[in-house]
Amino acid sequence: MNTHELSALITLLDDPDEVIYTQVKGKFLSFGKDVIPHLEAAWEDCYDEILQKRIESIIHTIQFE
Repeated sequence: MNTHELSALITLLDDPDEVIYTQVKGKFLSFGKDVIPHLEAAWEDCYDEILQKRIESIIHTIQFE
C-alpha cells in the first residue's frame, strides 16, 4: 500500500457505479486497520456527503471485523 495507490482509490470512492465502489471498498478492507488514518484524513478534507458516508462505512467495517 502506497500513498499514490491510496489517493487513487479514494478518488474512486465517489464513483456512481456500485460495482466500482464495491471493488474499491474491498481493496480498502484488504489493507486492514493501517488504512484508517488515510481514510480519516480524506474524510476531513471532503465536503461530499456521499463520499463521507462511504468512508465512514469502510472505517466502521474495518474497526468491527
